[in-house]
Amino acid sequence: MRRFFEAGTRTLPLLAICFLPLTFGLHDLYAWAQPAAVHASVILQKKQGFLNVPFFLIRMAIYFAVWIWIMRTLHLWSHRQDSTSDRSRPVGCGALAGPGFASSFRGDFCRCRSRALARARWYSTVFAAIIIIGNTLGTLALAVVLLALWSDRPPYSRLLSPEVWHHLGNLLLAFVMLWAYLAFSQLLVIYSGNLPHEIVWYLHRCYGGWKLVGLVLG
Repeated sequence: MRRFFEAGTRTLPLLAICFLPLTFGLHDLYAWAQPAAVHASVILQKKQGFLNVPFFLIRMAIYFAVWIWIMRTLHLWSHRQDSTSDRSRPVGCGALAGPGFASSFRGDFCRCRSRALARARWYSTVFAAIIIIGNTLGTLALAVVLLALWSDRPPYSRLLSPEVWHHLGNLLLAFVMLWAYLAFSQLLVIYSGNLPHEIVWYLHRCYGGWKLVGLVLG
C-alpha cells in the first residue's frame, strides 16, 4: 500500500495553500486571537505564551515545511529504489518516517480551534494519542478501500491473497480497538470526575448533529 500512501502525501503542498486563507480569519475563529476576549479571561492570559497569533503561524509553517521535506525525501528514496533491483527498504526510511508520523499537527490545530471561553480550560493528556491513532486508522482504512478497488489490476492481482487481506483486517481491527479504548477512557474519566471545565468538551458534542455522529460511532 506504499504507493497509495505516497500519492496521499503529494497533496501536502495543496493543503498548505488551502491553509493560507485561515490566516486572514484567525480573529474570527479563535478566542485567543481576540484581544478583548484575552483581556476578559484570566485563563487565556495564562495561555498567551502558546496561544498567540505569531507563534501559531510559526508552528504551522514549521509543520508544513517539515512534512513537505520528509515527503520529498521519502519519494526520492522510493524512486531510487525503483530504478534498481534492490527491494530492501532504503536505510533511514523508517527513522525519517517516524518523526513525520509523530509530528502530526492536527491535535495542535484542533486544540486551538475553540472559540468559546468556557472551553479554554479544557485539557486531556490522551488527546494527542487519540488524534494520532485516529489519523492512522483513517489513512489505513482509505488505503484498504483503494487496494480493494485496484485488486484486479497488476501487480496487485498477483500479490493479494486471502492471507494478506486477513492481515490487513487484523491491523484495521487493532487500530479500531485502540482508538475506541482511548476515546472511551477519556470519556469515562471525565464523566466520573464531573468537573465543569472538563465536561464542557462533551456537552457540545452530545446534542444536535454531533449526537448523531456519536451514536453512529458507538
